[in-house]
Amino acid sequence: MSDQTEKKRLNISIDADLHKKLKLTAVMQDCTVVDLVRDAIIEKLEKFDQKNKE
Repeated sequence: MSDQTEKKRLNISIDADLHKKLKLTAVMQDCTVVDLVRDAIIEKLEKFDQKNKE
């Protein structure tokens, strides 16, 4: 994603346990929670697009 791409903010509510897992995973992978969530959304949307092309 380009730095010049317009950014939109997304707020979600998740269980405390899931948030804790995300934070721990981010630390272990040396990235941010935002990076993990963004990557997961992109991956899910790509799978959705591939499924709909079949």
